[in-house]
Amino acid sequence: MKIEIDYKELEKLKENISKEVFNKTFTATVNEIFNNSFSKTRTQIKKKWNIDIKQENKEWVFANKSTGKTNKRNGRMKLTRANVNNKYIILDISGTPLNLSLFEFTWTQEIEAKKTFKSAMKVIKKMHNMDKLNKNKVRVNILKSQITTLESAFVATMKNGHIGIFERLGSKRLPILEKRTITPQSMFKQVDFENILEKDFDEKMLSRFFHNLERLSNGYWK
Repeated sequence: MKIEIDYKELEKLKENISKEVFNKTFTATVNEIFNNSFSKTRTQIKKKWNIDIKQENKEWVFANKSTGKTNKRNGRMKLTRANVNNKYIILDISGTPLNLSLFEFTWTQEIEAKKTFKSAMKVIKKMHNMDKLNKNKVRVNILKSQITTLESAFVATMKNGHIGIFERLGSKRLPILEKRTITPQSMFKQVDFENILEKDFDEKMLSRFFHNLERLSNGYWK
């Protein structure tokens, strides 16, 4: 996703402000508003899906909410901010569907997620009333409102250390297929990231520009 910011309402200001000051103020404002919109979007995603989003090195990554486990293959977002020589902001979101293992939700994780002793005991009682076969089936919690039991899936660790949820394609031991779910792009689309971004720029661009211009003029930042 490549976003070019061209705010025509600020064009007249260029006549009264040096190019250097204008560009510094404009860049700082654009990045500030975009960061805020990106933060709002991450919050909306975490409200809808049982997933965490955290920083890892210079990227934002999707992580299992209970264990913090991430996946190197997908669920990564890299943000390139605008600068005085480049008015583009680039949000690079990895395109493959998320590994289902990021949403694994064991009985232990469900018990630990409960906020009261009473609610935790209800889960423990339910688990103990199940037979061993059903108790050990893989469970996932993709949407916060829904826990799903996968009848024929299993968790396995590959030779490279990758842990995933897999399913056999036939009656034999091999081949197997790793199960995946929603794409990161679809998550951003469903919470309407573009609308969040557009609304923030429309409502905040002028006020934040003048705020940052004042701070720059008073020597708060350079």
